[in-house]
Amino acid sequence: MAPLGPAPLFAGKGPRLSRKAHGQGAFARLALRLSRRLAAGLAIALVLSLATGLATGAAQAGAWPRGKGKHFAAAALRFHSATGADWSKSLTYYHEYGLSDQINIGVDVGGAISGFDKLILFATVPLPQILGVNIASELGVGLVAGEAVVRPGVSLGRGLSRPEGWITLEGAAEYFSQSDAVDWKVDTTFGLTLGARSKTYVQLQTGHQHGDAPFARLAASFAWQIKPRLTLDVGASTSVMNSERYRLKFGVWREF
Repeated sequence: MAPLGPAPLFAGKGPRLSRKAHGQGAFARLALRLSRRLAAGLAIALVLSLATGLATGAAQAGAWPRGKGKHFAAAALRFHSATGADWSKSLTYYHEYGLSDQINIGVDVGGAISGFDKLILFATVPLPQILGVNIASELGVGLVAGEAVVRPGVSLGRGLSRPEGWITLEGAAEYFSQSDAVDWKVDTTFGLTLGARSKTYVQLQTGHQHGDAPFARLAASFAWQIKPRLTLDVGASTSVMNSERYRLKFGVWREF
């Protein structure tokens, strides 16, 4: 059984405005605008579905298959600040669909590892368990700041019974076809079920954008099930090294 874990992990370092190797020319600017509008539009559609009850939340499956015919959608609004005075924001949207009992496909829109806008289509396939640990491989393709990327990844996860919860390790790399740059990220999550409707989890988020120093953040989140299959997810994180000092997250998960 897939535990209720965090919303999409690969939210990146935060909003970035420019990078010569990523997103030059009219096509890049158009892709940036389209990905921003797509993220906003999909998030609005998710909120509307929540309000009207058209969809019903669990969290990103990661190492656990979603299940044939099942959808999962998550939207999150994040605020970032290095000083606590000037804040920027970013919006992410993640949608996953169980193509079969074993294979998930989906779309990931919002901030990449570098913080630039992304639009990634992906598929995940489970691998054989090792010592009771669920393992899944992922392959994604798409655009980051207008440049074509390939994103391989792997997820490991195990449910816990005493105490009830879960632990996951998720990693991904983004290879940029034009510049040959590679960004990577690894997130470790430990979550606990507090009650029938509440869960909490902490994450160590680490990564590296090509040309920058590696970064690390410590994040904590609280998830509250508002109604069946609808979960509110709020959290905060702080820099361990080379990241924004203050980050806030407000998100929702929905499964249908």
